[in-house]
Amino acid sequence: MSKQRIDYNIPEIYNFEQLSKHLGIESFLYKDVYFEKINSREDLINTSSKPFKHHFYAISLIIDGQGSFNSGFWKSNTKKNIVYFKTPYQVVSWDFDPDVIKKYAIVFTEKFIEEHVELANIIFDFPFLQINKTIPLQINDSEVTVLSNIFEKIAILYNIQSTEQFNLIATYVKILLLNIRQIYDNSLANDKELITTIDAVQTRIINSFFSELKLVIDILSEKDISISVAYFAQKLCVHPNHLSSTLKKHTGKSAQEHIHKALINVAKTLLMQTDLSIKEIAFRLSFKDPSHFSNLFKKIEKTTPLKFKKSN
Repeated sequence: MSKQRIDYNIPEIYNFEQLSKHLGIESFLYKDVYFEKINSREDLINTSSKPFKHHFYAISLIIDGQGSFNSGFWKSNTKKNIVYFKTPYQVVSWDFDPDVIKKYAIVFTEKFIEEHVELANIIFDFPFLQINKTIPLQINDSEVTVLSNIFEKIAILYNIQSTEQFNLIATYVKILLLNIRQIYDNSLANDKELITTIDAVQTRIINSFFSELKLVIDILSEKDISISVAYFAQKLCVHPNHLSSTLKKHTGKSAQEHIHKALINVAKTLLMQTDLSIKEIAFRLSFKDPSHFSNLFKKIEKTTPLKFKKSN
């Protein structure tokens, strides 16, 4: 008798239509922003979810809940007065007890961020909103009141369609984020676990990036790989902007600068030790246009590939 095959594939969810199907619920009201308010068991839409990798942002305020939430390699049991922030590329799943729960949540897509740049500026510059471990941020009763009031404003806007509806929602989301950042800054003074986790995650991102970069460089001539910041961000389960800002902060160079430097180092080896032409080297390093390769080489090395080859 053959054993039943277990499917370990984790689906990747790109839009709200796919998300509603995965959760087994009705389609969302809007395609780029979703709001949820739960006051009782009757309000609960879905008590659990199997793991999936998502491309959304989400802010949740759990005032009273029972159950578990998993994000990346972080698992936590819900408590009272907790704020969660989830970013794209995370693998998430959850299991909540519907008997005891009260919460607010707003979910929005990357397109919503692109259309409201003021949100992107806050998110990409704020480490707590970018770490791939969704740390539950404990807040006090007065902070719960402040955040609840903001969520209530969003609830009203969400249910009344108007020409400025989404701009107003984005404004309140910005206010929400600024308040969370203030809470976070206050927490840093006393929460050693939070500081340690932030530092550890940023170190892991940097180390993993350089490991992946070396791996890709080593096999670049054997496989057709589109070597880009987005490629590495996907591998590391972080947003491309956050990957670049983290590297810039800790190394002084962006992800793109590190990628270019690594490519040019390989090019220099090929120019010195092989008879490959400039065009052949460019194609081997995944440059679609040899002139782009030559321009980048000159920008970094202050000389052309041909002159470098002759001088060495």
